[in-house]
This record gives sequence, structure tokens and C-alpha cells, in this order.
Amino acid sequence: MSRLITFGCSNTYGEGLEDCWINNDAGPEPSKFAWPQLLADDLNLECVNLSVPGTSNKQICNDILNTDLESTDIVVIMWTFFSRTCFFQDEGRSKRVMVQDITNKNFRRNIHKYNNIYYKTFYTQTNSNIESCMYINFIQLMLKDKEISNYHVSYNSTQEDFIVNNSLPKWNQTDVYDISDVYCDKALDNSHPGLKSHKLFAKKIKKHMKGKSK
Repeated sequence: MSRLITFGCSNTYGEGLEDCWINNDAGPEPSKFAWPQLLADDLNLECVNLSVPGTSNKQICNDILNTDLESTDIVVIMWTFFSRTCFFQDEGRSKRVMVQDITNKNFRRNIHKYNNIYYKTFYTQTNSNIESCMYINFIQLMLKDKEISNYHVSYNSTQEDFIVNNSLPKWNQTDVYDISDVYCDKALDNSHPGLKSHKLFAKKIKKHMKGKSK
């Protein structure tokens, strides 16, 4: 059976859905009710959901590069917020950087501190736009070169506004499909997309895939 391999953040993982919300945190496995599994079932494909809650586009790019992909695979990437990043550590881990972690009560003060330093000292919208576009463009070209079917979507409508307003780099050739307009309910955590939204995500992504294949 061919595989549907997906990458993304918590909105691809299904955080907050009934099987992915344990002790106020995401479960150890992606939700079977999240859009990747729903889409795979609809397409009669094996689902390999490699998303990571709280990830960045930098980390997504690296994860894809380190995944053994086959020519029969179908890859769908839900790129996450441009403002996020990460730093790869010498021991092999990566340290995520996201604005929500500045005040996240579940984390230690030192995590709040380095996130606060990054956003106050180093972050600019222009830099984050350029970096994310580099990752997205590179992955699109790499998968195309390997002749692996790939589709790129975004849940963040603000990023689509960047594209419409031409505030992304002139060299940008990203083809990212906005699916944020079908977000209609919230999960158990009252933050992430709920079951109805995931069903609509799957439906809209399938329609996009059919349109791209013509």
C-alpha cells in the first residue's frame, strides 16, 4: 500500500482531540481523528503522521530531509507559523523557539528566558519570512527532483496575507494552499482545531490534491 506521509505541527498531530489530550497535554501518538488519518483513509493509503507539536518550519525541513521517502509516497506538509524557529544542539536534540513559550507555565524559567531574549533581540518578521521561504522552496524543489508527489498547505491565514501583499522575498516560488477558512470548531483544549475542522481540512486538502494532479 502506498503511503501518505505528513509533516507539520500540533494542527497536523491532532493535539486536543479526544485521543490526543492526556493530562492537559498532547498524547504520545498523533490522533487517529486528525486530518492526516482521515485523508489517508479516504484515499486508501497508509498514514505516516510525522508531525510534532510546537515544531517550526526549520525543524520540519530537517525532519523531511532525514526521512526515507519512496517514489510511491505522497507527502503533504502543513507548514507552521513563520515566527517559530529552533536551534539544533550538539548532542542531537533541537531546542524550539516560539512566542507562546515566553509565558508557558508548564516550562521552567530558563525556557521563558531564552525565548524572551530571542524575540526581543533577534526576531524580525522579514527574517522569519525569508527563512521559512528558504525551507519551503528547498523542500518543494527537493521533492520535485526526487519525483515524489508533494502538496503544501497552511493553516495560518496571516501567512497567505504575506503572499498576497508581496511582502515575501521576490525569489519566492512557494505554492502553499491556505485551508484556514474551514476552521470552525475547537478541540478539548479550547485552542486547537476540533474534529469538524479536521474533517474539513482533509476534504479541502483532497480537493486541492485533485486539482494539482490535473
